[in-house]
Order: sequence, then C-alpha cells, then structure tokens
Amino acid sequence: MKTKHSPETLAKIVSDLERQAYKRGWNEAVAAMADQVAKMADAAGLAKAPEVEAKAGNKPLTARKPRSKKRGARAGNARKLVTQAIGNNPGKLGNEIAFMVMDKVNKHTVRTWLRKLKIAGDIEQHEMRWYAKGAYRQVA
Repeated sequence: MKTKHSPETLAKIVSDLERQAYKRGWNEAVAAMADQVAKMADAAGLAKAPEVEAKAGNKPLTARKPRSKKRGARAGNARKLVTQAIGNNPGKLGNEIAFMVMDKVNKHTVRTWLRKLKIAGDIEQHEMRWYAKGAYRQVA
C-alpha cells in the first residue's frame, strides 16, 4: 500500500490522534468522577454539586476562592525595602538583609529581589556580601 504522506505528516497525524484520544479519555474520566460525586452526595444527603458537561474544549470547573489583594508587601515596596537595607548597611549577607526587613517582606522575596537587582546592575555582590552599585570600592 502506497501513501502520499511524508513521514513528518504521518507523525503529525498520529500525534493529533493521540492528543484527541487523550482529551476524550480525560473528559470521560471527569464525567465519571462527577457522576460518582453526585451519587455519593445523594447517598449522604448533601446538596448537589453543579453539573459539569465534559465536552471537547471545556476545562473542568474548579471552585477557587479569589485571592486577597492584601498579601504582604507590594513588589515596589519590597524592592525599595531591599534597596534601602543594602544602601544603609553595605556589606551584609543575604540572610542578614532578610532579617532586617523580615517584619515586612518574606525572606524568599528578599532573595528574589537581590537576584533581580543584581541582574539589573543596581547592586553588586562581592565575597557573598551585598553592596549598592559602586559602594564596594568605597568601603574596601
């Protein structure tokens, strides 16, 4: 049997078929789980969950709570706090800087901003200690 398709075309067709089969199986599994949950809720006398149709292209519904916008310091505030801590106390280790601002900024956020500021060229690191740009030469 001769085919008019190149190997690349056939590979793409097979890949598309696999993707469609996976999606179809996923949708069927989600529908089966929703049915089981509904049966269990009926047996327990609980309120029914909203019905979810498993159709191609639909994403499973999730009940997510909206995030509060009052979570920690804002990005601009964290950047400013880290920059001020380094400017006021040159030559500190990263964990010392995190300790100085720990009441307002998480240590992971401090580490992130140290890296971002270093990449931006606003601060420098020498012998594991942090300095404002050009401050290392003045201190040393």
